[in-house]
Order: sequence, then C-alpha cells, then structure tokens
Amino acid sequence: MQLPEHLPRPLKRPPVLPPDAGTVEISRYITPTGLSLDPDVGYREWYSIGRTILFLHEWTPWAIGDWLNFGEDRFPMRYHQAAEITGRTVKTMMNLAYIARAIPPDERREELPIAYHDAVCSIKEPEKRKELLQKGIDEDNRTGGHLTVPRFREIVREAKDEDYVKGPMGNGRVIEEAQTEICQCCGSEIPKPKGT
Repeated sequence: MQLPEHLPRPLKRPPVLPPDAGTVEISRYITPTGLSLDPDVGYREWYSIGRTILFLHEWTPWAIGDWLNFGEDRFPMRYHQAAEITGRTVKTMMNLAYIARAIPPDERREELPIAYHDAVCSIKEPEKRKELLQKGIDEDNRTGGHLTVPRFREIVREAKDEDYVKGPMGNGRVIEEAQTEICQCCGSEIPKPKGT
C-alpha cells in the first residue's frame, strides 16, 4: 500500500527562535477558506503559527490512521463513512489505518513522514523496522535532506532481498535478484526468486 510521495518533508533545520516559541492554539486563526491574522501579530507569534500549521500537516495522516483504528475497534464505522467525513478517498483511509496499525506510536519516527513508514509496514520484526527507519534518517542526513520515498523503498527492498537470500529458503544458494509479490490473503509483501 502506497501513499502519495508528495507528502511534506519534515522540518530539517533547527528553529531560529528558541524552543519556547513553541506552537499555538491554531483554531482561532484558521477559517474554512484560509488563515485570518490580526495585523498586530508579532514575529514570534507569526513564527509559532507557521510551525503549528506545518506540524499539523505532518501529523495529520498519523492522527487520521489512529482515529480510524480507534473507530474500527469501538464503533460500527466503515471506511466510506470516514472518507465522507474527511473528504479523502476510501483507499487513502484504508492505507492510513493500515500504516497506523502496523507501526505502533513508539516506533514512529517524526523525522520521516508517514510515506516512509509505509515502506516498512510489511516487515514483521520491530527491530528490523526500526533499523531501516534509522537507515532512512541517516541516508536523508547524508544526502542533505534529499532521500526520496522511491529511493527509501529501494533501500527497504534491498534489505528484504538480502534477508531473503540469507533466510531459510535461500539454503546457501545464490539468488541473483529477488522481487516481491503481494499476498492475496493478507496484502503483505512476499519475497520470491525472479522469474517465478
């Protein structure tokens, strides 16, 4: 399951203002058609409003996924109802719920948007997911913030292929190149030798 790759990048640079600039209660500024700021808003408040908007934009997919999973566990809500409420597609709702269910909050890395976490959802071992997410952060830092989602998916695929060759099915034989297929029952990726 893939999310759009145009999701925003996390804030990479340290804030110009001290941490006490924080975030603000944004609901008094946001309207259905934009942002309404008083002409007397100072730099510190303007900056905090911007930070809050950007954080909300980055955190919203996780919040929607957790909201969907909460509703699925407690109420007879369906994805089409959630899509109507949010204005997003049913497929997007299903993807967000899947990612939020697969990656517990304590494994989520705020340095990486949800699309990067999506790339490791099918990995069942939490330590391997954490390792790959850290590898993504390290690669993003190394490239100056230019790690793309497709490149990260390639890193994850290479790690899966490496595990596949080393795994019990490899039996010490060399498999030139492995690829994955999607299980029709559960939707997870399954490695298979190329050409089969």
